[in-house]
Amino acid sequence: SWIWILSRGRVMTRSADGRAEWVGGIHTDITADKRNEEKLRDAESFLERSGRVAGYGAWQIDLKANAVTGNAQACDIHGVDHGYKPTLEQALAYYPPEARAQIQTAIKNAVECMQCWDLTLPFVDAYDNAMWVRTVGEVEFDDSGPVRLLGALQDVTRTTVAQMAHAKTADLLQLVLNSAVDVAVIATDLQQNISISIFPEATI
Repeated sequence: SWIWILSRGRVMTRSADGRAEWVGGIHTDITADKRNEEKLRDAESFLERSGRVAGYGAWQIDLKANAVTGNAQACDIHGVDHGYKPTLEQALAYYPPEARAQIQTAIKNAVECMQCWDLTLPFVDAYDNAMWVRTVGEVEFDDSGPVRLLGALQDVTRTTVAQMAHAKTADLLQLVLNSAVDVAVIATDLQQNISISIFPEATI
């Protein structure tokens, strides 16, 4: 069967006129390394495809270089070109002020107290589209201390908006049930806006 080799060599001797006479070197079998590289590429490709399907992207923050990198799906969520590498401050600017304060606190707690985070926050992409994202992260240490933050970002706009609409509907229904009325009409339009009209018995 075929194998991979790493070949190294050099000219050992030359003739009086400078022509190579003897060449020596070694061949190293690197088949196992090449197979591991292929497995790694396959795993990365699988994760990338899974991310596209699930709508989540991977990211990391180099705390020493203050640099943020993300995979293709993370860039898509931000609405930027693949390979975009913002600073930490630029990455946090995609969150509105109140949400930005929450993620800054989460990062601080991760670095100082080794706490992971899992937050659902409002988000505005590069095209000024308002969204909701789920962000999870944890800190990585070496002998010198915290060096990197690792995590994932997922677009959860549809599910979050649906949950908010469901909660609003439940609150409205509870309001009707708690009201001392005989008749209530609940209506919803094509945009899923809900309205309630309450009629005392005497007006029916």
